[in-house]
Amino acid sequence: MSNRPTAGCRRAGRGCAERGAPDRPSRPGQRDFLHSSHPAVKWLECKKCGFGGQVDQCFRMPGGAMVRALTTASGNGSIRTASVEPWRERPDRPSTMRKEAMTVFEEGQLYSAVTTDADGQVQVHLGEDHPGFTDPVYRARRADIASASLAHRPGQPVPTIDYTDEEHGVWALVSAELAAKHERYAHPEYLEAKAALALPTDHVPQLHEVTQALMPLTGWCYTAAPGLVPLREFYADLGRRTFNSTQYLRHPSEPLYTPEPDIIHEVIGHANQLASPRFAAIAQAAGEASERLETEDALQFVADVFWFTIEFGVMNDGGVTKAYGAGILSSYGELDEFSHMDIRPLDIPTMGTLNYDITAYQPVLFEAQSMDQLEGVVGTFFETVDDDLAARMRAEAHAHA
Repeated sequence: MSNRPTAGCRRAGRGCAERGAPDRPSRPGQRDFLHSSHPAVKWLECKKCGFGGQVDQCFRMPGGAMVRALTTASGNGSIRTASVEPWRERPDRPSTMRKEAMTVFEEGQLYSAVTTDADGQVQVHLGEDHPGFTDPVYRARRADIASASLAHRPGQPVPTIDYTDEEHGVWALVSAELAAKHERYAHPEYLEAKAALALPTDHVPQLHEVTQALMPLTGWCYTAAPGLVPLREFYADLGRRTFNSTQYLRHPSEPLYTPEPDIIHEVIGHANQLASPRFAAIAQAAGEASERLETEDALQFVADVFWFTIEFGVMNDGGVTKAYGAGILSSYGELDEFSHMDIRPLDIPTMGTLNYDITAYQPVLFEAQSMDQLEGVVGTFFETVDDDLAARMRAEAHAHA
């Protein structure tokens, strides 16, 4: 996508007022979360309606599902329904091109769409395979939390959520389960940052509390978003050391699985990572790069490199591959699987062009040999990339494909 799919959400505001053993394990092989900066869809041609087509728009998820939006974006940016259709890639368009889309669908679900009715009623549209789809209490809770984010304005304090005992219990359970795996699988740089941040493990922290803990360490802050954030805005905020985070939790029936990123991913995965000055500097450099880039292809290239590093990066630690990516470290299931994947050396042209499926465990990962190498290769790329460099690297990758 050239801009991140927004799934019917509005951005909750730029910057922070505060600156200054489970019954059901995670579903094997299925993505435990999807992150707000993920590039999700490609230009394709639908066999039924032809490419682009009048009112309808057609998209394919990286996993192969064809999503045909049946309603165009309304004034508040929502698409109400979608269906899965046959598809074929359009030969005259590069496979790297993306289109911003907002969909409610069941295969490869991103963030659930958030819409506001004419009477101001906020709805969160969960997919039919979402654990909370048939739970009216959970659906109402998600709408209440989304409403708080939608009402937030720049300069205001980040909304405070009155979390329930059940929600605190989900946080405590997942925190404990992930902590045991972190000790075994997480890179020392992440573990040291996690210890310094010292997030609570017995209750869900408020985002302003996360900011208060992060600011003295790396100067980062958290702000609230109801769901997806447009790609340019998400990265621009990273350049200002601001992280857009959801505030809802996964459904309590499956505490170790979520089809969309929740506050557990956003905080346990990313806030702990951002408590490291070295990881935080790389993330900030990626955000600052977005302000230099004019083409959507170049921005997408940066987003894909970000995906294979800050989200799904691994690093050598004394001959053992350890995880530092927030996507792996917040995924109960993926922590057991990542070391068995196809692990390759850092390769910026390939990382910026490789197709991947956001709905499944990542089969290809890229390993840094040290923090110095990660900074020297990935950090330097983010610090220096412009439209011409991204285009040259994309051409290089295609020439060697």
